[in-house]
Amino acid sequence: MFTEVTYATSAGSRRRNEDLVIAGPSWIVVLDGATAAAGVDSGCAHDVPWLVARLGGALAVRLATGRGDTLAAILESSIEELAAAHGGGCDLGNPDSPSSTVAMVRVDRGRADYLVLGDSPVVCSLADGGVLAVVDDRLERLPGGRPYSLELVRRTRNAPGGFWVAGARPEAARESVCGTVAAAGVAVLT
Repeated sequence: MFTEVTYATSAGSRRRNEDLVIAGPSWIVVLDGATAAAGVDSGCAHDVPWLVARLGGALAVRLATGRGDTLAAILESSIEELAAAHGGGCDLGNPDSPSSTVAMVRVDRGRADYLVLGDSPVVCSLADGGVLAVVDDRLERLPGGRPYSLELVRRTRNAPGGFWVAGARPEAARESVCGTVAAAGVAVLT
């Protein structure tokens, strides 16, 4: 499969862009950083762009080495590294700490492994001509609809029955939507 990566990204507000696209010859990762609401103490000395850069770097190193680990295992060990990089001054248990969605694809011999955590989808053109949209819709299934209350997000973020994102809890990787398909092409969107 020929690999071509094209992307455009723009900050969603006047703050620094909190998104990251990073790719290698057979893989791509899209991270969409999530910032706590204005005036909320995240408990962390680091901002979302720091988290996204660290997580993206850790994922890239693991994907580039091609050890054959599952994408969920790669994400879990990358989050472990990220949590360790915070140091002792950050409250990693704070539900408002920096986080990111993750959409990741690795292609090998006509097959695509995918991982989605949070609301950044992956779209695959299948070898049989069909299309598969992989979504993690747990955020959309929260009660009450958008905009979600701060309390609801705090209570359901990275919690059973809630929604999951990459932040300081490595076990979030085990909650990702993962699979493998025979793919003719792949799009990773956020």
